[in-house]
Amino acid sequence: MTVDGCTAAKAPNTSSCIVYSNSTEGKVINPVQSARLSTRISHSVKYGRIEVRARLPTGDWLWPAIWMLPTNSTYGEWPASGEIDIMESRGNGWKYGAMGADWITSTIHWGPLTGFDRSYKTTGTWQDRHGIYSEKWHTFVVEWNEEFIWIYLDTRTVRIFNLKFNKPFWDRGDFPPVFNNGTHDEVLPNPWQGAGNIAPFDQDFYLILNVAVGGTNGWFPDNIGDKLRETDRIVAAMKDFINAKDKWWPTWPADVKKRGMAIDWVKMYQKC
Repeated sequence: MTVDGCTAAKAPNTSSCIVYSNSTEGKVINPVQSARLSTRISHSVKYGRIEVRARLPTGDWLWPAIWMLPTNSTYGEWPASGEIDIMESRGNGWKYGAMGADWITSTIHWGPLTGFDRSYKTTGTWQDRHGIYSEKWHTFVVEWNEEFIWIYLDTRTVRIFNLKFNKPFWDRGDFPPVFNNGTHDEVLPNPWQGAGNIAPFDQDFYLILNVAVGGTNGWFPDNIGDKLRETDRIVAAMKDFINAKDKWWPTWPADVKKRGMAIDWVKMYQKC
């Protein structure tokens, strides 16, 4: 099944626009419809300030995100060209053991190859100790220039993450000199060689707003909160998810506006 007019990915990589079922594998068409909006075609920013006023959703396994990707993969495929996660959260209740709806996370992703993403070195979290982020509106902000990147909530005093670009990302990564590509060892390449301390965050990025449901990439860790499928057994994950509807559906609000991420406004300022 292909979505007509899908703009989720650039050709020829259009896998995000296609879904299929296979009864032998236990794979089903996505049982839940969610959405993503992006400015990939319309607008991007290289250094500046981005503000998004939003109210987050609540409900088990809901995954809201406000994030940015490079318009062009200048330094190579993900994560070599970077990713800026202004906000990610989980809709699970406050008793959930892996930071639920009362927590938000801000991160930047970077690394020479997929297996060497060093985002764990550049991440921050913030807890709402008086409620959850679905109860009122908040403004999520990133400020980013040649010297630093800041991500904060509502005001600069609530800074979730900040980093000064005072040394190359290659030096931050503690990368091994060689890696095994599956058949033999080879030298791990430095995609930012000679590009300066800020690379890969010295290029245009576009904004993405989305709500995902579930996932098998580890955002919802195994063995926490009655997770429905182990990460290393992903083919039938969606089938298992819909078969367990009686467990998670009651946690989703009857008001569909509260189980989605509501956006009041978006402002993108380009540094002059």
